Amino acid sequence: MARSMLVMLIALSSVAVCLAQDTTITYQGVVSDTYNGTQLTWTSGLVQGPDAAGTGTATRGFGVAAPAGYTPDADQVYPLVLYLHGAGARGSSISSALKRQTPRYFAKQAQITPEYAAFVVVLQVPSSDKFVDMPWNSGPYEQNESTYTDSMCLTENLIYFLCDPSNNTTLAEALGLDADDIDKNRIYVVGDSMGAFGVWDIVARQPYLFAASITSSGNGPKNKLEEIKQTPLWAIHGKGDSTVPNKLPSANDTDGDGSLAMLVLLDPGFDNTSSTDIVRLDNYASSEDDPNVADTLVYSEFPSNFGHATVAMEWTARVSGTAAWLFSHSLPVLPTVGPIDSMVADANGIILSINGLSTDELVLGVTTFQDPPTNTSDDYLADKADDFDLNNGASGDNQPYYETMFDVPVSTIFLIENNGNDSGYFQGLDIDGNSVGPMAPFTAHEDYLKFDEYRFFLNQQASGIMFVLPYPVYGLRIIKPDDGPLGFDALSISGIPALPKVMPMTSMEADETGMILAINGIDVNDLILGVTVFPDPPKHPDPNYHADKADNFDLSNGASGDDQFYFETLFGEPVTTIFLVENNGNDSGYFQALDQNGDETGPMVPFTAHVDYLKTDYQFFLNQRASGIVFEPLYPVYGLRIIKPDDGLFGFDALSISAVSVHQ
Repeated sequence: MARSMLVMLIALSSVAVCLAQDTTITYQGVVSDTYNGTQLTWTSGLVQGPDAAGTGTATRGFGVAAPAGYTPDADQVYPLVLYLHGAGARGSSISSALKRQTPRYFAKQAQITPEYAAFVVVLQVPSSDKFVDMPWNSGPYEQNESTYTDSMCLTENLIYFLCDPSNNTTLAEALGLDADDIDKNRIYVVGDSMGAFGVWDIVARQPYLFAASITSSGNGPKNKLEEIKQTPLWAIHGKGDSTVPNKLPSANDTDGDGSLAMLVLLDPGFDNTSSTDIVRLDNYASSEDDPNVADTLVYSEFPSNFGHATVAMEWTARVSGTAAWLFSHSLPVLPTVGPIDSMVADANGIILSINGLSTDELVLGVTTFQDPPTNTSDDYLADKADDFDLNNGASGDNQPYYETMFDVPVSTIFLIENNGNDSGYFQGLDIDGNSVGPMAPFTAHEDYLKFDEYRFFLNQQASGIMFVLPYPVYGLRIIKPDDGPLGFDALSISGIPALPKVMPMTSMEADETGMILAINGIDVNDLILGVTVFPDPPKHPDPNYHADKADNFDLSNGASGDDQFYFETLFGEPVTTIFLVENNGNDSGYFQALDQNGDETGPMVPFTAHVDYLKTDYQFFLNQRASGIVFEPLYPVYGLRIIKPDDGLFGFDALSISAVSVHQ
């Protein structure tokens, strides 16, 4: 079945501002085509929505080809292939984009090859725009607001619109399409030339959306490598490309150009002579070394006598195995269930560790039954799952389900059950107890690790199972199997806290006047500043000590938190990483993320004097060293509260508080 819309929403939290706004599509007509003897039919439309800057609106034409025999009434899901075209197909006539070789190839395969049956989507860029606002010969670039275009914004928006079942009425009227028929686990993106720039760029902006990607003759963002690594990618390029140069880094050009430059950034050990552990070097003309699903970074190089246009526009015909590789990929199934690895308990049946983690590192929750318990003995009540004691359990006999809620978000949940002979489903829960993501089945015996040495409850083996999620949850619902009542007797339910991260900065650069130039390699022009407030009047009347002195990149003044219980900074938009520069780095306390209303969201996390700071040699404020600390929340937040330590008043003097916007 199609992937849960939850994952689409998780990806949505990291996309550009245009996706948070209303989008509309309208029907334009039908475009008929014949390609190598196969009739192709495209439904064309217009997508309209906010522009990349979020200050106006933009409109683009697009086309959709459906797989062979598709009807919205059929109970079947299909992959979706998004094609990003080259500069030569720009304009106002959608036909010029639809009749490029690449979309024709995939649309034909969708008609004649069942394993490649897919929706094919093409958005057309007008002659005044690009997918990425960079020159063709720029080399690897910095992805930021200035490179983000209306066409990229509307491309992202169109895909989310097509995949959202709440739009089904509009989709049916305009395109004859049902969003539930798109397999959200198998959305692919391919592109050539200008569109290849777009492929690199969109997988960096959307690291959890695409199952795989192919880029021919393009370039990518050098500041988004970890994001790019999340999506399998096949890069194709010509050795002698003069339009989009393709060169390894050298002494004269330390960045290099094109696909080779990006591959070396992704794998510094790659030198274009052979495959590495990371990059699979493929012979474009041979099917004997075609990559497989395990190859997540592939490179095919055409010799120098092949020009840019040939490689960019004819790769579907000239490179062996691309369709098979692309369609073999699927996003991972979420979440996962399996046996725990180990458990240690003492002679009295008190658990000491699970999977090598001390019970001091785990959190317990509060378990409740849906109905009054069948067994009324104290040893069988719901709260008997809320400890590390193997002597008693929460007997789920005849319950439709029961739930455990945690005070903090968790990413992995350990369940110790007697005997391990029960089946059913696990369902993650949010902070309000609502379902998060898809249910995951668990199976009697198969998903458990049995411990014959631990027989405390009912003289049955203690058995361990774990529920692993790729996103934090606040609770777990255990649901009865399809063919009978719930019999799950939980002896202990605990979780690994999914806490925000606190760590030292990796680097900071400033000029001779104390103005910060870059943090962690990010230019300050790509960071945003917030508005900092104190709850109490500042202790120091000197204007250099006021709260707003944290709202700049100047190391020569600061927001002195002396004797404050806390202070906070709000950014006005969602952010993913917060950088704090403090004088001396000798203060401790807590960080608390804030939501759009300034309310607490997620758990507090401690920071420690000296340990969590990067000390620099910049001494401008009070002649003390500027020190950098990083706060990474679990999800986008709107602000940060800095709270005094348990054993004293506050002394945190913030010189600068800045953040990475989700729109970046």
